[in-house]
Amino acid sequence: MTGRSALALRIVVIVIGLAETLAVIAFSTLMLQSTDPMGQAIGQAMVKLIAIPFCAVILPGLALGLANRWLQAALALVVLAVPVTLVVWRLA
Repeated sequence: MTGRSALALRIVVIVIGLAETLAVIAFSTLMLQSTDPMGQAIGQAMVKLIAIPFCAVILPGLALGLANRWLQAALALVVLAVPVTLVVWRLA
């Protein structure tokens, strides 16, 4: 891989990873704002469910992108985050 394509791939991985991180933070903030006990319990459960793919897929992909290592694997990880999240939610 040439230097330019590696740099472009690294930038893409970092941008996607940061966008997904911001989406997880926004989702978690919205889910944890409920005042009633039932809504609060549901919100906490949803945040726990989204934390699984975040810690298992997004963070490692973002770390690989920031370290400039295995960029193809890092791209695969950050792109697969959405389908993994959907599978986790379907299994819950």
